[in-house]
Amino acid sequence: MSIKLTVLFEGAFWVGIFEKNDECGYSAARYVFGSEPKNEDVYQFVLSYYHKLVSSKPLNNNDYKPQKVNPKRLNRMISREIESGVKLNKAYSAIREQREKNKKIKKVISKREKEDQKKMRFDLKQIKKKMKMKGR
Repeated sequence: MSIKLTVLFEGAFWVGIFEKNDECGYSAARYVFGSEPKNEDVYQFVLSYYHKLVSSKPLNNNDYKPQKVNPKRLNRMISREIESGVKLNKAYSAIREQREKNKKIKKVISKREKEDQKKMRFDLKQIKKKMKMKGR
């Protein structure tokens, strides 16, 4: 399993994009830090709250191969990535997919609640009508 955190300035806030790649697939999560976080703050957040983050459903990822990477090579890869700029298309698409699913679920739930309220009001009207007919 590999986990990657990218902290970037987005609009008016600092945002952390967590990417997790394992045998189940690729998933991503987004967390808004607010003001610029220090290294200690980020480290403390990862230790304390990473498991509580709501991440997207794992996308199938057949190219995952766990490998040990030489620390010097890892530093070179990180510096190349920083120079080239942040490319989080896959993470953003995973987060977007999860948001769309949540929207659909929320829409169904709210529709059900509205129908229940409508039925309850109708039943109440019917009861009042019957009471009037009986002269009460």
